[in-house]
Amino acid sequence: MTTKPAQLTTSDGAPVGDGSGCLTKGKCCPMSMCYSTEPALLTTSFGAPVADESRSLTVGKCGPALMSDTVLMDNLAHFNRERIPERVVHAKGTGAYGIFEVTRDMTNLTKASMFSEIGQKTKVFVRFSTTSPSKGSADTVRDIRGLSAKFYTKEANVDMACISTPAFFVCDAMKFPSLNHAMKPDPKTNLINDSNLWDFMTLNNESALAMMHLYSDDGIPDGYTTLEAYACHAFRLVNAAGEHTYCKFQFTPVEEERFLATDEAIRLAGVDPDYATRDLYCSIKNGNFPQWRLEMQLMTQEQSEAMPCCFTDITREWDEEQHPLMEIGILTLNENPKNHFKEVEQAAFCPGNLCPGIEAAPDKAFDARAFAYADAQRARLGPNFAQLEVNRPIVCVNNYQQDGLMTFDQVGKTNYFPNSTGGPQPNPKYKQTVYKACGDVDRYDCCEDHFSQPRAFYNAMEEDHKNRTAQNFADSISRARPEIQPRALDYLNSIDPDLMERTARLVTEIPECGAP
Repeated sequence: MTTKPAQLTTSDGAPVGDGSGCLTKGKCCPMSMCYSTEPALLTTSFGAPVADESRSLTVGKCGPALMSDTVLMDNLAHFNRERIPERVVHAKGTGAYGIFEVTRDMTNLTKASMFSEIGQKTKVFVRFSTTSPSKGSADTVRDIRGLSAKFYTKEANVDMACISTPAFFVCDAMKFPSLNHAMKPDPKTNLINDSNLWDFMTLNNESALAMMHLYSDDGIPDGYTTLEAYACHAFRLVNAAGEHTYCKFQFTPVEEERFLATDEAIRLAGVDPDYATRDLYCSIKNGNFPQWRLEMQLMTQEQSEAMPCCFTDITREWDEEQHPLMEIGILTLNENPKNHFKEVEQAAFCPGNLCPGIEAAPDKAFDARAFAYADAQRARLGPNFAQLEVNRPIVCVNNYQQDGLMTFDQVGKTNYFPNSTGGPQPNPKYKQTVYKACGDVDRYDCCEDHFSQPRAFYNAMEEDHKNRTAQNFADSISRARPEIQPRALDYLNSIDPDLMERTARLVTEIPECGAP
């Protein structure tokens, strides 16, 4: 009698095995929680019954306390370790569960199971966040928002890590740490430093389009329930015949997108700093389930080769006239988490978590993010973060990884490959698309056309929107050092002279302490 080898997978459940192994059929994500109506017996973390949770063991009424009080030691030791490191970016966030339902036949474009047929439903967890501020900051700051969606598909977890602007600030991940350092508090004063921000941005012209969105009305969304979010990266859709098409994904709210005026955002930061978190939670609790259309743009191989700039440049948009948006499904959030830390704080996303039928396009920024996101979670949560309930795939995971911090599911098994003991085996049917890559190995600059798209965005604004955007820029530039301000205005002049003139009229002097 022989045993059939299990399907070999990555730690996130992506199949690299024979395809006939242990795929779950119809099982839901293992995140349900069971509550009894009867109070359970209180125990220590090791299961020992607790007789008293209010009084420590002491010598006499006043003490001293005894180190042999294992209940006290257990409680204090755990309390000291309740906080894990906060995310370096996207530290403050909230989340919810929902369902994604396919509304368009996608089988001619991709073999991904999550798009297998109209009406196909997939469970999803979504985390919303601000980007630069710390975990204790207000929800209403002017900042890029994040919308990360984890699709628990029948083949693997698929993560879409999106932001609230259609373009990012830098096209090369080499600049990513410096970008965030410039936007975060100054290491000397621990104050947000607009001089650092403008010093960096004016030396990196590819940030112009993202900066326009950040300082326009788009910079302060009115909560999360109507947030528009973009994956920014291009992906390769591959069908059953091995044919590929490039695409970009975005989430468009079914309800009209809303934004906060600057004055109202400042007021809310004082009276309700958790405004967006509260709005999402209460909307779902009250049955007003927020919905988004998952939309995509398509680009053929021929179109990608004809692009004047890299089609994967994440600081630029694809022209919607040439590559129109099409709806492919509806995302509905309908369930709040039962424990924020367990399900939201420990949720871990990585753009590299894809499934057969959805592949990465040749994109240097994506390649770096695919490593950096997962590596950040290993540092924050440990090497086995994919075993946590909120991150666990619904497929059976079979690989040769073992041990490490917080190992939950490990059993005695063959831990080497190749083997003759029936261990999981790879299968060429899951081989990714073959494509040609050639060129000189060097460190390349991005496309040189950095201002045409932000200029078009500005010129499409109504007059009132132009004035608000200029005021938002002026408020920030006013807080920068005097020698930085002309550079910032020159930067805006490159976008559009009218924007520079409106902004320059509004720049005021800020006391020296306001410009570290």
